[in-house]
Amino acid sequence: MRMHFALVAAVALVTVPATANAATLVDVTNIANQSDTPVSLGFVAGAASTTISFAGYNPPSFTTLGNIRLLLNGTSTNLLGQTFTFTAAPSGSFATQGPAGAFGTNNLSFGGATVGSYDTFSQIVSTTIGASYTLSYLLTSSSSPNGLRVSASDIQTSTVPEPATWAMMLIGFGAIGFALRKTKRTEGVQGLSRA
Repeated sequence: MRMHFALVAAVALVTVPATANAATLVDVTNIANQSDTPVSLGFVAGAASTTISFAGYNPPSFTTLGNIRLLLNGTSTNLLGQTFTFTAAPSGSFATQGPAGAFGTNNLSFGGATVGSYDTFSQIVSTTIGASYTLSYLLTSSSSPNGLRVSASDIQTSTVPEPATWAMMLIGFGAIGFALRKTKRTEGVQGLSRA
Protein backbone atom coordinates (compact mmCIF):
# COMPACT_ATOMS: atom_id res chain seq x y z
CA MET A 1 0.00 0.00 0.00
CA ARG A 2 2.85 2.39 0.85
CA MET A 3 4.41 1.74 -2.54
CA HIS A 4 1.17 2.65 -4.33
CA PHE A 5 1.02 5.93 -2.41
CA ALA A 6 4.68 6.69 -3.25
CA LEU A 7 4.04 6.05 -6.95
CA VAL A 8 0.98 8.35 -7.02
CA ALA A 9 2.88 11.07 -5.14
CA ALA A 10 5.83 10.86 -7.55
CA VAL A 11 3.57 11.21 -10.59
CA ALA A 12 1.73 14.15 -9.00
CA LEU A 13 5.01 15.97 -8.31
CA VAL A 14 6.16 15.55 -11.90
CA THR A 15 2.89 16.80 -13.41
CA VAL A 16 2.35 19.92 -11.25
CA PRO A 17 2.33 22.89 -13.67
CA ALA A 18 4.22 26.09 -12.95
CA THR A 19 2.15 29.17 -12.28
CA ALA A 20 2.83 32.59 -13.74
CA ASN A 21 2.89 35.76 -11.68
CA ALA A 22 1.34 38.86 -13.22
CA ALA A 23 2.07 42.20 -11.58
CA THR A 24 -0.55 44.79 -12.47
CA LEU A 25 1.40 48.03 -12.43
CA VAL A 26 -1.47 50.32 -13.51
CA ASP A 27 -5.21 49.73 -13.95
CA VAL A 28 -7.06 53.05 -14.18
CA THR A 29 -10.10 54.46 -15.94
CA ASN A 30 -10.95 58.05 -16.80
CA ILE A 31 -7.42 59.39 -16.46
CA ALA A 32 -7.34 63.14 -15.91
CA ASN A 33 -6.32 65.35 -18.84
CA GLN A 34 -2.55 65.80 -18.92
CA SER A 35 0.33 66.27 -21.31
CA ASP A 36 3.70 64.47 -21.25
CA THR A 37 3.40 63.56 -17.57
CA PRO A 38 6.34 61.35 -16.44
CA VAL A 39 5.27 57.99 -14.97
CA SER A 40 7.65 55.44 -13.34
CA LEU A 41 6.52 51.97 -12.26
CA GLY A 42 8.61 49.38 -10.42
CA PHE A 43 8.40 45.59 -10.21
CA VAL A 44 10.52 42.59 -9.19
CA ALA A 45 10.99 39.86 -11.82
CA GLY A 46 9.89 36.37 -10.85
CA ALA A 47 11.15 34.58 -13.97
CA ALA A 48 13.90 34.69 -16.59
CA SER A 49 11.45 36.19 -19.10
CA THR A 50 8.78 38.81 -18.52
CA THR A 51 5.98 40.11 -20.73
CA ILE A 52 5.50 43.86 -20.53
CA SER A 53 2.08 44.94 -21.80
CA PHE A 54 0.25 48.21 -22.33
CA ALA A 55 -3.50 48.15 -22.96
CA GLY A 56 -5.90 51.02 -23.46
CA TYR A 57 -8.97 52.61 -25.00
CA ASN A 58 -10.21 56.19 -25.45
CA PRO A 59 -13.26 56.43 -27.71
CA PRO A 60 -13.57 60.23 -27.98
CA SER A 61 -9.86 61.01 -28.39
CA PHE A 62 -6.45 59.45 -27.67
CA THR A 63 -4.30 58.35 -24.76
CA THR A 64 -0.62 58.26 -25.74
CA LEU A 65 2.53 56.90 -24.14
CA GLY A 66 5.87 58.26 -25.31
CA ASN A 67 9.55 57.74 -24.49
CA ILE A 68 8.85 54.25 -23.14
CA ARG A 69 11.74 52.37 -21.54
CA LEU A 70 12.44 49.49 -19.17
CA LEU A 71 15.57 49.59 -17.01
CA LEU A 72 17.20 47.12 -14.67
CA ASN A 73 17.62 49.32 -11.60
CA GLY A 74 21.12 50.78 -11.48
CA THR A 75 21.61 50.60 -15.26
CA SER A 76 20.78 52.90 -18.16
CA THR A 77 20.17 50.47 -21.05
CA ASN A 78 16.59 50.24 -22.34
CA LEU A 79 15.60 46.54 -22.33
CA LEU A 80 12.61 47.04 -24.64
CA GLY A 81 12.94 46.62 -28.39
CA GLN A 82 11.48 49.05 -30.88
CA THR A 83 8.34 47.17 -31.93
CA PHE A 84 5.49 45.76 -29.84
CA THR A 85 3.25 42.79 -30.65
CA PHE A 86 -0.30 44.05 -31.14
CA THR A 87 -3.56 42.41 -30.05
CA ALA A 88 -6.68 44.23 -31.23
CA ALA A 89 -9.61 44.93 -28.93
CA PRO A 90 -12.46 42.42 -29.42
CA SER A 91 -15.02 45.12 -30.27
CA GLY A 92 -12.86 46.97 -32.80
CA SER A 93 -9.51 48.71 -32.70
CA PHE A 94 -8.09 52.18 -33.13
CA ALA A 95 -4.52 52.07 -31.83
CA THR A 96 -1.11 52.78 -33.34
CA GLN A 97 2.57 52.44 -32.53
CA GLY A 98 5.45 54.61 -33.68
CA PRO A 99 7.47 56.53 -34.32
CA ALA A 100 10.21 55.52 -31.89
CA GLY A 101 10.62 57.71 -28.83
CA ALA A 102 13.84 59.04 -27.29
CA PHE A 103 14.87 55.57 -26.00
CA GLY A 104 14.28 53.65 -29.26
CA THR A 105 10.94 52.04 -28.34
CA ASN A 106 7.83 52.90 -30.36
CA ASN A 107 5.40 55.40 -28.86
CA LEU A 108 1.87 54.03 -28.34
CA SER A 109 -1.51 55.60 -28.99
CA PHE A 110 -4.89 54.27 -27.83
CA GLY A 111 -8.04 55.61 -29.49
CA GLY A 112 -10.25 52.67 -28.71
CA ALA A 113 -13.63 51.92 -30.16
CA THR A 114 -15.66 50.84 -27.13
CA VAL A 115 -15.41 51.66 -23.44
CA GLY A 116 -13.80 48.73 -21.62
CA SER A 117 -12.51 47.05 -24.80
CA TYR A 118 -8.71 47.16 -24.67
CA ASP A 119 -6.17 47.25 -27.50
CA THR A 120 -2.93 45.68 -26.23
CA PHE A 121 0.74 46.10 -27.12
CA SER A 122 3.30 43.73 -25.56
CA GLN A 123 6.95 42.70 -25.60
CA ILE A 124 8.82 39.81 -24.01
CA VAL A 125 12.12 40.73 -22.33
CA SER A 126 14.84 38.73 -20.59
CA THR A 127 14.90 39.43 -16.85
CA THR A 128 16.82 38.25 -13.79
CA ILE A 129 14.78 36.50 -11.11
CA GLY A 130 14.58 38.66 -7.99
CA ALA A 131 15.96 41.78 -9.71
CA SER A 132 14.15 45.14 -9.57
CA TYR A 133 13.10 46.94 -12.76
CA THR A 134 11.62 50.34 -13.55
CA LEU A 135 9.24 50.90 -16.45
CA SER A 136 8.76 54.56 -17.41
CA TYR A 137 6.92 56.62 -20.02
CA LEU A 138 5.36 60.02 -20.68
CA LEU A 139 1.56 59.96 -20.45
CA THR A 140 -0.76 62.23 -22.42
CA SER A 141 -4.54 61.99 -22.17
CA SER A 142 -6.98 64.58 -23.46
CA SER A 143 -10.48 63.25 -22.77
CA SER A 144 -12.49 60.48 -21.16
CA PRO A 145 -13.90 57.84 -21.02
CA ASN A 146 -10.54 56.13 -21.24
CA GLY A 147 -8.66 53.30 -19.63
CA LEU A 148 -5.06 52.20 -19.27
CA ARG A 149 -3.60 48.90 -18.04
CA VAL A 150 0.12 48.28 -17.68
CA SER A 151 1.42 44.92 -16.47
CA ALA A 152 4.52 42.78 -16.08
CA SER A 153 3.89 39.02 -16.30
CA ASP A 154 6.41 36.29 -15.51
CA ILE A 155 6.89 33.65 -18.20
CA GLN A 156 7.57 30.32 -16.52
CA THR A 157 9.70 27.71 -18.23
CA SER A 158 8.15 24.50 -19.48
CA THR A 159 7.33 21.79 -16.96
CA VAL A 160 8.46 19.07 -19.40
CA PRO A 161 11.37 17.23 -17.79
CA GLU A 162 14.77 17.00 -19.50
CA PRO A 163 15.92 13.61 -20.91
CA ALA A 164 18.14 12.89 -17.87
CA THR A 165 15.18 13.54 -15.57
CA TRP A 166 13.02 11.16 -17.62
CA ALA A 167 15.71 8.48 -17.31
CA MET A 168 15.87 8.90 -13.52
CA MET A 169 12.07 8.78 -13.28
CA LEU A 170 11.89 5.59 -15.36
CA ILE A 171 14.55 3.95 -13.20
CA GLY A 172 12.63 5.03 -10.08
CA PHE A 173 9.30 3.77 -11.42
CA GLY A 174 10.96 0.51 -12.43
CA ALA A 175 12.35 0.09 -8.91
CA ILE A 176 8.93 0.76 -7.40
CA GLY A 177 7.32 -1.74 -9.79
CA PHE A 178 9.98 -4.34 -8.93
CA ALA A 179 9.39 -3.78 -5.21
CA LEU A 180 5.61 -4.11 -5.64
CA ARG A 181 6.01 -7.31 -7.63
CA LYS A 182 8.42 -8.76 -5.06
CA THR A 183 6.00 -7.83 -2.24
CA LYS A 184 3.10 -9.57 -3.98
CA ARG A 185 5.22 -12.64 -4.70
CA THR A 186 6.36 -12.80 -1.04
CA GLU A 187 2.75 -12.47 0.17
CA GLY A 188 1.71 -15.27 -2.21
CA VAL A 189 4.47 -17.61 -0.95
CA GLN A 190 3.57 -16.86 2.69
CA GLY A 191 -0.10 -17.59 1.93
CA LEU A 192 0.82 -21.00 0.43
CA SER A 193 3.04 -21.94 3.38
CA ARG A 194 0.16 -21.25 5.81
CA ALA A 195 -2.21 -23.55 3.90
